[in-house]
Amino acid sequence: MPLPKRTCSSLIRLHREIPLPVPGKILVRKGQWVEPGDVVAQAPVRPRHITLDISRSLGLPAEEIDDYFQFRVGDSVTGQDILAGPVGYAQRVVRAPSAGKIVRIANGKLTLQIAGQPQDIKTELPGVVVDLIADQGIMIEMTGALIQGVWGNGRTYFGKYLLLDSREDSELKINTTDSPLKGMIVVGGICDLPEKLKLAQEIGVGGLVISGLAANLYESAARAPFPVLVLEGFGQYPLSPQAYQILAMHSGKVMGLNARPWDWYSGKRPEAVIPLEPEEAPLATNQLGVIQPGQSVRVISPPVFGMRGTLVDIPGTRKFSNGILGLSATILLENGSESIFPLANLEFID
Repeated sequence: MPLPKRTCSSLIRLHREIPLPVPGKILVRKGQWVEPGDVVAQAPVRPRHITLDISRSLGLPAEEIDDYFQFRVGDSVTGQDILAGPVGYAQRVVRAPSAGKIVRIANGKLTLQIAGQPQDIKTELPGVVVDLIADQGIMIEMTGALIQGVWGNGRTYFGKYLLLDSREDSELKINTTDSPLKGMIVVGGICDLPEKLKLAQEIGVGGLVISGLAANLYESAARAPFPVLVLEGFGQYPLSPQAYQILAMHSGKVMGLNARPWDWYSGKRPEAVIPLEPEEAPLATNQLGVIQPGQSVRVISPPVFGMRGTLVDIPGTRKFSNGILGLSATILLENGSESIFPLANLEFID
């Protein structure tokens, strides 16, 4: 039975695609090692258009201007080429402000299409190029620790991180004296006060990875100018022991933070990747796992949202208290109780 999967691994091989927004030019070769910030491809930028009022510039009626144009529709021009003129005693002319192509001449006006500069596509993770997707992007492979979350605000960042959370206090601790945090990815526990997000912005952190986020801070986190990754959920959820162990082990190293929204259909989740030395490690599979008794799961519905447990059995279809008929699962929760949940309200923890 397939179930959404969330990975928390201390060592794993990852394949990550770097897509181009539009078909473009690949600049790397298969087998090449790339570092964060390397330009791996270029994509053309949509051209912009400039309309010049030739009639007004030359002081002539629109119906008299045609004889003064030096180029026609479809012609290419370079910067400072004379587009129209000269006119009168002062020999007035209109020059092209930039190189481009004339796409329209009408009513005494000229429209110039200016090609956009190619957009550099950079990688945000180190790794080796394992596949080239013609005109569309590249695939890189890397080894590292991977911690996936449940929500992100759509931003990305690569830089050193610092774990502020402790097992004794699961709240995010950040204050105005934390000037060394500027440009750092701050990792902590529960963010439950708007002042914490405000301080993070004032300090200039590079990103924020938190275990839980108060629901009333959703809009503020979504608008934050830095990436925000929520690992466990909205509410009072501390870091899981597995995630804490990984983050504590590597605190001070660099992290690739991709706070993209979770896409259930593709299986892509917001995630934090800590690059490690290349070595033998299992390759991450797709984000749907086939579950069986003994596997770890997490409840993603009230009243025990975020609680973890172990799958005991899949007894089959039953009608739940809300009247919905669906597949069920018996879960031994971490608090020692055993309960039956709809299978759709669980996710598989790898």
